Amino acid sequence: MADRYIIAADLAHLRIYRYSQEPGQFTPSLQPVDAFDFPDGRRSYVSREADVAGRFPGSHGRSPGMSSDERLSLQEEVHRRSVELIVERITSFMESNPNSTWDLAAGSNLRNHLLETLPDGVRRRLNQVISKDLVNVSPADLRTHFALR
Repeated sequence: MADRYIIAADLAHLRIYRYSQEPGQFTPSLQPVDAFDFPDGRRSYVSREADVAGRFPGSHGRSPGMSSDERLSLQEEVHRRSVELIVERITSFMESNPNSTWDLAAGSNLRNHLLETLPDGVRRRLNQVISKDLVNVSPADLRTHFALR
């Protein structure tokens, strides 16, 4: 039987659990397999970019010669990079477990970006998706969200 994993993610954390139910075991269990933290996923915009250096030349009546940001806001860029890191970790993990399936719990905004970015081979093995940020719940509580039988 192929392994089954549950992955919970937000912009700052990724938690991977292995689902198992031994013969004769009434309640299935989730064992932590791996965990990653991405500090930039939670740091505020101001704490990262509080100085004036690095501003871009501007126009359109703003402060003479300076603009505060590019077209793609820094917040969007940090979000995009965080999604890329999470996708890399999920892809690497699932490729190292080629016969396994998985479920995902992530907030709706992150979930959409992950599903758009994940490689087809990894996405095809995805069973269930829960649109909730469950990265900080206990494995027992996480299990109840997925109706594992």
